[in-house]
Amino acid sequence: MELTLNLAWAMLALWMICLWLRFLPQTPGDSTIQVKGIFTLLGTPHEITVPIQVQLGGANAIAKAHFVVPYVQWGLKNPSFMIWKADNDVAIDLNLVGTISK
Repeated sequence: MELTLNLAWAMLALWMICLWLRFLPQTPGDSTIQVKGIFTLLGTPHEITVPIQVQLGGANAIAKAHFVVPYVQWGLKNPSFMIWKADNDVAIDLNLVGTISK
């Protein structure tokens, strides 16, 4: 099964995080932002909103996200075969680390 993340969506999410970090007051601590975009799975677009937790500490930034892709609900077949059983969705975890520069 081919699983592709729309590169434009991923770049937009990273750009929004960078913009947020650059122009908002940078007080150390945690914040949560919502990133809305299109997740393309086998050529079919699906709208998705992903909460991203951003942690600032000095010049370092960490962004973490978790979301679920319900591929069976989106029209793909469950790949279970004989005694091997697969879930109807896939959990995706993103961990992004960066340095804030002026």
